[in-house]
Amino acid sequence: DDSEGYFWLGTDYGLNRYDPGTYSFRYYFHDTLSRKSISGDKVKSIYEDSDKNLWFGTNTGGLNLYVRKKDQFIRFTHDPADSASLPHNDVWSTLEDSKGNFWVGTFGGGLSLLDRKTLKFQDFWLKDSLFKICREIFTIREDKRQGGLWIGTATGLCYYNAEKKRLKVYRHNKKDSTSLSSDEAVVIHQDSKLNLWIGTGTGKGGLDLYEPASD
Repeated sequence: DDSEGYFWLGTDYGLNRYDPGTYSFRYYFHDTLSRKSISGDKVKSIYEDSDKNLWFGTNTGGLNLYVRKKDQFIRFTHDPADSASLPHNDVWSTLEDSKGNFWVGTFGGGLSLLDRKTLKFQDFWLKDSLFKICREIFTIREDKRQGGLWIGTATGLCYYNAEKKRLKVYRHNKKDSTSLSSDEAVVIHQDSKLNLWIGTGTGKGGLDLYEPASD
């Protein structure tokens, strides 16, 4: 739910807003004739930042900023001619960290940092060979224990220390039973005791618990 009490639900067939006060739904669909509609009907991520702005990531449609007062959307999409644009139009995760940085995870274009004042994106994965491994991002979470970002991707689990600008990648190793159980790190959760849990895909993985002491 958002700061105004609405519940937002993203589906493959549009965006839904539920009002618990009236027990009613409002539906938002992509309209090819209106640039103020949501940019795509396959909604992959929903996020409210510290300024109470709502952001919606879509599959193939890019990122959307919802303008509450006007009940419409501002779209951010990839422009090959603009290096400061969204790096890819598949947006599966967004996160504002404890320092106010707004991160955008794309499935195909890797990690990007959005400056919400200039509305320009800083692309990360092209600058380091390791980032090329972390191009297809499912989810982003900030580590409450040590800071930094955990990034779940289709090709491994990545940990990024923004201050030191260091990236570490964890992948499945058949010869190591304590390695990541699958290279598809789909879900990341840090519980109240700061334990880090990773839900993996492909059917051969499972639920993983990360141990910081042994890494």
